[in-house]
Amino acid sequence: MPTERGYHRELDRIESNIGRYTPGFRFYECYESYRLKYPTATIQDYSDDINSEIGIDEFKLLSKKAYLYDATYNPEFVYKNKFHGYVQRN
Repeated sequence: MPTERGYHRELDRIESNIGRYTPGFRFYECYESYRLKYPTATIQDYSDDINSEIGIDEFKLLSKKAYLYDATYNPEFVYKNKFHGYVQRN
């Protein structure tokens, strides 16, 4: 049963992800994060990487991570796709 607390937590989750990259690609959000992943990169390297087209493999990985994030954390996605009846087994 949905609760008001759960509703506000979901709104907070949605708001915190507005304008963000998918987890696993968040190093593209700013140069400082990019430098953590690529310590020797220059601002020009970052700019070139941000403005380049992505390949099909990177697109597939980005799509997969976005799907897995939604399937794990987005209740609307989970219920719309009827994942809520599944139990995770080890």
